[in-house]
Amino acid sequence: MKTFLKKYNLFLSNIYYVSLRLVRKFIFSDEFLLKYGKYVPYYRINTNQLRPEVIVNEYEKYLKENKINWEGQKILEVGCGKTNSTGYEISARSGSEVFLVEPFVIFDQIADDILLEQVSKKYNLSKEAIANMVTRVKNFKEIPHKSIDIVVSSSVLEHVNTFEKLVEDLANTSKAEVKMLHIADYRDHFFKYPYHFLQFSNNVWNKFLNPGDLTRTRLSEHLKIFEKNKFKTEILHEERQEEEFEKIRQNINRCFDRNNPTLSVGRVVMLVSKK
Repeated sequence: MKTFLKKYNLFLSNIYYVSLRLVRKFIFSDEFLLKYGKYVPYYRINTNQLRPEVIVNEYEKYLKENKINWEGQKILEVGCGKTNSTGYEISARSGSEVFLVEPFVIFDQIADDILLEQVSKKYNLSKEAIANMVTRVKNFKEIPHKSIDIVVSSSVLEHVNTFEKLVEDLANTSKAEVKMLHIADYRDHFFKYPYHFLQFSNNVWNKFLNPGDLTRTRLSEHLKIFEKNKFKTEILHEERQEEEFEKIRQNINRCFDRNNPTLSVGRVVMLVSKK
């Protein structure tokens, strides 16, 4: 009876999951979710659109814990989103020049002005002084070669389809002694079901359920690519939701390796440096 109930509950949750995923992919635009996402069940609005200090707090915490000085450095953030707010926050705290690479998301000048004003008041710095220290670019070619001291990203790696190209670009723009702090989230980003998306084939996922930027790449794949490009990686923090993972373990699609020890990794903080 318990086995039947488990299967029945999983069946119901899958119907609910697929229904919401279809709505997310074909009905909800990014603009709609930015305005009304807080009213959509389980949807998580991008933090950098509302509270960039939360992201930068985490950057600062792990950099300090690992004795990495970010003051007066050249810092690169990958995937800043609609605004430059994290760049403003980083520069205001560290006095560093900040480059922001964002090739896909369209810049929102109105939202950016509001967040720049907030950072300016918080740190008692002029808006012009902060903005002059932050440069937003669409591709890595706009960043001086071998100039970057520190690279950071938050919930970006799991969205990159051409990850090996990204690592190559980071290597080309960074100094030999560069330190990279990547915070990646390998769970489903939209729902309370963090691992349900592992049940679907690549064909079904990409045609019907993927909103367009969730690759389902696992941590092990990223680690292999870093290794291939002569980077060493240290896991500073790791989160798993084993109870949720167990609910779908037997239904994981064959396009994934069930024996992969990183399959259930949810959120991870990694420090990357040259070998």
